[in-house]
Amino acid sequence: MHTFHPSILREYDIRGVFNETLFPEDFYAIGRLFAQLVREKKNQEQPRIGVGFDGRLSTPHLVEALHRGLLDEKAHVISIGCGPTPMTSFAHYALDVDAVLMVTGSHNPANHNGVKMTLQKHPFYGQEIQNLSLRLKDLPKVSASVHTPFFETHDLSDLYVDKLLEGFDFKKPLKVVWDAGNGSAGEIIER
Repeated sequence: MHTFHPSILREYDIRGVFNETLFPEDFYAIGRLFAQLVREKKNQEQPRIGVGFDGRLSTPHLVEALHRGLLDEKAHVISIGCGPTPMTSFAHYALDVDAVLMVTGSHNPANHNGVKMTLQKHPFYGQEIQNLSLRLKDLPKVSASVHTPFFETHDLSDLYVDKLLEGFDFKKPLKVVWDAGNGSAGEIIER
């Protein structure tokens, strides 16, 4: 049976040091557990779950495991790509998804990573995160039943930038210097 390192289940997210306290196997389990929860809350067979991520070196390994876990639980996965955390919140409204997951280490050192979760447009935190550990013991093996995984990629960058700029009327061209501090917001700022 899989277990989580006791330090990774935080109040507002799941976070740890990649390959020391936080592993791809954790993200596979998180994907399965979260898809089950969304399916139960929404009472639908194939919940729509968006996944965004930052640009850390460990992120591709964790995202791939998260996608596998979600797909093994028959979730309809929509990858929204690399971008800032608020873009995943925007995905809730722009894509009409049931939940979103953001793989990010936030402001922490480069060897840290984690995931922030939102369900039905509300933060998933506190006891809800702690309960994931309790559900692990009841996590069944993946069914051998044949199902078609539904995975799509939806780049929200342009739509997100348009929404951010909505209502601004620039009278003169602006000269702005941005320093995204190696954050994934740099991808958006360039647009």
